[in-house]
Amino acid sequence: MKNILVVKLSAIGDVIHALPVSYAIKEQFPEAHLTWVVEQAAYPILEDNPYIDDIILFEKAKFRSFGGFLRAIRPFRRRLRVRRYDASLDLQGLFKSAAIAFNAGAKLRIGTANMREGAHLVSRPVAGAHAAGHIVERYLDVARALGCRVDEVRFPVCISPRDAAAADA
Repeated sequence: MKNILVVKLSAIGDVIHALPVSYAIKEQFPEAHLTWVVEQAAYPILEDNPYIDDIILFEKAKFRSFGGFLRAIRPFRRRLRVRRYDASLDLQGLFKSAAIAFNAGAKLRIGTANMREGAHLVSRPVAGAHAAGHIVERYLDVARALGCRVDEVRFPVCISPRDAAAADA
């Protein structure tokens, strides 16, 4: 795997729960370029994380109206397709995340077992050994389906030098 896309857009707690996926991917595929698509509220959680190579901001407000959608979709699709993804992991499992995974153009598209709003029509749901377990394990089942060996659950939360200096101040 050379280029991998993770789509987990919102809810700060949900993005934190998905962080072990980035760790598992980088442990299994250290040379892979990992890109994450996220909304603004959770963006700072991913910023400066050494297990994430690139972050694409999904600006939901730009897509709310039909006219906004028409103006925003082409530049967003171009931004997604800067890399040719080998795989996309839809950890959100909703219509909007499925649309992002589809537009990214990855050949392998997988997602969580509990996808809704037609997302299962775009990405193959992974019903792993933990399909009824904690959400962190369900997310990691998707990483396992990608070929990641998950020996331990690690939350790679990083504090940047900038944030450390701001806290000291």
